[in-house]
Amino acid sequence: MEAAFGPEVTELVDWVTKPPAAGGGRQAKRAAKSAYLRRLRDAPPEAVLVKLADRVSNVQRLDRMPPDFQRRYYAETVTYIVPLADPHPWFAAWYAQWREAFSHLR
Repeated sequence: MEAAFGPEVTELVDWVTKPPAAGGGRQAKRAAKSAYLRRLRDAPPEAVLVKLADRVSNVQRLDRMPPDFQRRYYAETVTYIVPLADPHPWFAAWYAQWREAFSHLR
């Protein structure tokens, strides 16, 4: 990737790529995902914007997912992603509307 797109793009992709879970069990996967999402607080602003846009794309289809997934993904988005949107007015407003539309998942 670095040869094709350079070190900056490679670093951004690294920030927004979820690492594989060690151990492979369900609990290990959830722990790895939580650690990855917490780590995004330290990501460069450009990586945060990529993640915010990616999650916007994902949560627009949340109502088409199984109910247990909806609740988990909603909670994960509110806990880890929505705070990242605060410094970005467009994303903050979008996520506020989304959060209200899916408030039944609280």
